[in-house]
Amino acid sequence: MSRIIYYSKEDLAYTHMMEQINSYFLNKKHEAVAETINDVLERHNIIQYIDNGFVYIGWTDVDVIFYRGIIKSFKKD
Repeated sequence: MSRIIYYSKEDLAYTHMMEQINSYFLNKKHEAVAETINDVLERHNIIQYIDNGFVYIGWTDVDVIFYRGIIKSFKKD
């Protein structure tokens, strides 16, 4: 499995990571318990993307608000 890694906006690899984040949410992986340190790091990277204003091109404003709510629970973990 390929993990989500944080890239800055200057690095075009972030577009591929945004597609992976979209798949992460669509496949409901956010509902699973983070069991390993790699799971926690992956969630941290997702937080970095969302907090830094990265948005998947297919997300609506409602989706963005919903996903921001999800990452709040990631921060608690």
